Amino acid sequence: MDSVLLDTHVFIWVAEADPNLPTSLRDLLENTDNVFVSIASF
Repeated sequence: MDSVLLDTHVFIWVAEADPNLPTSLRDLLENTDNVFVSIASF
């Protein structure tokens, strides 16, 4: 089971489908079982 914790910066890029998000990171997130975001990011 793979898990990833996103920091605020990456969370914003993912949420906005920002083209600055590296393809390798986008692929990692798509193939990860659990993606978490800290409550502090909100």
